[in-house]
Amino acid sequence: MAQEIRGYTVAKLVEETKSPNANIRLKALIALGKVTEVGLFTEQIEVRKVEMSDAEVEQRIKDKLAKFMGVIDVVDVFERLEESPAKKNDGPEEVDGI
Repeated sequence: MAQEIRGYTVAKLVEETKSPNANIRLKALIALGKVTEVGLFTEQIEVRKVEMSDAEVEQRIKDKLAKFMGVIDVVDVFERLEESPAKKNDGPEEVDGI
């Protein structure tokens, strides 16, 4: 039954594409384009899973940053923090005259 209704609807849409009214023709053509078998207006999204190591992912991110931000070298913040000595905070700083 559903297949018959589908066929009937598509046949009627084809008839409407011959209408003298441009608005009706356009709507009929759009509706026909959305029919699954025609698939003119269907969007396809391709999702691919690529296996990469953490280092490869990090390098790809750095490459993208360099491309879009004009960065020559990307430095890891954690590496910078390890290189510089950490300032020890033993309490509030004393200010002269207060």
